[in-house]
Amino acid sequence: MSRRNRLTDEERIAAVQEYINVEGSYRSIAKKYGISIQRFRMIVGRAQTECICRPQNRTCTGVQPHTAGL
Repeated sequence: MSRRNRLTDEERIAAVQEYINVEGSYRSIAKKYGISIQRFRMIVGRAQTECICRPQNRTCTGVQPHTAGL
């Protein structure tokens, strides 16, 4: 899959949920969505900053499309 510059909000939420649910690593999820690892780390970091998930144990408190702000 070629690299893309942008993901839809739904794709960002799905990717973060996959990471939170330990369904893959930064590398594997970034590759699946066709984005760089650095870009995916930024997306996850932003989700963590906005309290969508807790970085210590990857648990999610609920990712909502209207509150994600990714």
